Amino acid sequence: MDKNTHKSDYIGNRFTVPAEWDTVFTHFYYGENTGKTDITKILLPDFKPLLVFNFGSPMQIVGETEHVITDVAVTSPLKRVVQYSMSPGSVLLVANFKDDAFYRFFGTAMPAGHLFMHPDKLIDSKCFSLLHGQLKSFAEPEAKINYLLNYAKAFIADSTGLFDDAPEDDYFNPIKVIAQKSGLSERSIQLQYKKQLGYSAKELTRFARFQKVLSSPALHLPKGDKVNWFDVIEAFGYYDQSHLIADFKYYIGLSPLNYIRLQQEFCNPPALS
Repeated sequence: MDKNTHKSDYIGNRFTVPAEWDTVFTHFYYGENTGKTDITKILLPDFKPLLVFNFGSPMQIVGETEHVITDVAVTSPLKRVVQYSMSPGSVLLVANFKDDAFYRFFGTAMPAGHLFMHPDKLIDSKCFSLLHGQLKSFAEPEAKINYLLNYAKAFIADSTGLFDDAPEDDYFNPIKVIAQKSGLSERSIQLQYKKQLGYSAKELTRFARFQKVLSSPALHLPKGDKVNWFDVIEAFGYYDQSHLIADFKYYIGLSPLNYIRLQQEFCNPPALS
């Protein structure tokens, strides 16, 4: 969602991932503020970690903590709404990691309590500052992406495949199913979830249910029609109205009624846009 800006002041493009990289990245995103004023946007949660390069003016993140991205940053899996402001001249290239790819790429997870961090601090190196300078020399986003992919070849590890069998149905316990199929203990799977994905299976199941609520036809009615919230509560297994309201406020910072009023102004991308 944009605030106080004209669409012509912003350039944004989404780039698909080559087939050989589709287990690592969901997509790439390029954005540029070509105007003379700040552009403020809202990013909704999708439980994906990001690698963000800024090749222009600083970008301000306002979330659980404040952070300014001057060159490059990585994020923890985005679990709550994040607001960010692009100053004039900000130029972003964003890589969206898929599943355990962040852990496979960096060999570690984001420290607890950190929403954003410089990747060089994460791995105790200067390589991403150097990479930023190399990427900045390319004018076109496609060239930046190709260079980044060639760079990533030397670092990305093979997937363990441990989470490939995770059930998508909310009624199943993914930890129990994976443990049975892998021959590992449920406790071991729980630890690997947190270590490699950055969140617990319980957190993911809760978020998956909320995503289904947002995509439900019950919420997408003609203007003026009222949502039957009690039907939504029953259909998606919430205890009561306060339970549903808590999820709305936790993930997107809005009450259900305010979400309905403002949904036409929201975009719901899986990445910075």
